[in-house]
Amino acid sequence: MGFDFKRFSKNALKLGDLKAVEVFDSIRKQEESGRKLSERQLTFLTSLALRNSDAAVEASEEFALRMEADYDFREDARIIANYYKKQVQYFAMASTAELILKYLKGESTLLPTYSEYKRIRDNKYAEKVLKSAKTPPIWNAGGLVCIRANARNVRYNGMGTAGQFYHRYHNPTAPKLTEVTCMIVAVDSRPITDALQYHPKQGGTRWYKLMPLGMTVTVEVMERDLKKTKKLS
Repeated sequence: MGFDFKRFSKNALKLGDLKAVEVFDSIRKQEESGRKLSERQLTFLTSLALRNSDAAVEASEEFALRMEADYDFREDARIIANYYKKQVQYFAMASTAELILKYLKGESTLLPTYSEYKRIRDNKYAEKVLKSAKTPPIWNAGGLVCIRANARNVRYNGMGTAGQFYHRYHNPTAPKLTEVTCMIVAVDSRPITDALQYHPKQGGTRWYKLMPLGMTVTVEVMERDLKKTKKLS
């Protein structure tokens, strides 16, 4: 057959693909015993070889170097990891995100494998998150804005609902939060949590911390849920 089991097994070990190491060893023993490989086995062996090629090892080594020294690469990884650590329904991807964040904070020297990183990096959700994070903000700290009536997400200073917010901090008969002017206290007040399409006019899903005028508390709202203040007549 002429397949270099030793080389690909070594590559698989470098890449942390222990399942591939087992498969290579099993197929090698089968071949050495004189048993013919099925078409399905040959196809699977080819896919494993591609996954554990010399090029894959080089890409993995480059990944480790860039995670150590490439600021832009590290920043992209941080943004994506902060998003995926909240997606607990995808346990494996959330675990990969946690590994990356611990590495970037200097709390660990352990990195996920390159293939694990690619799963959270090379997808449409990561692209949307990066688009929102890396496009310049539409609004600046100190500016005045209003919250759209159909705002998708508003974080009421840890209170949960608008009703609780007003009951504790304001007269319940006062205008709705979406009817008052707010000052922007901070841009990027928390990591991006939603992977939604970026709109040039409305913006994306970066978070802003706002202080409604006349109040001493803050709320957090996504960029896409903000609008210009009404012009005075």
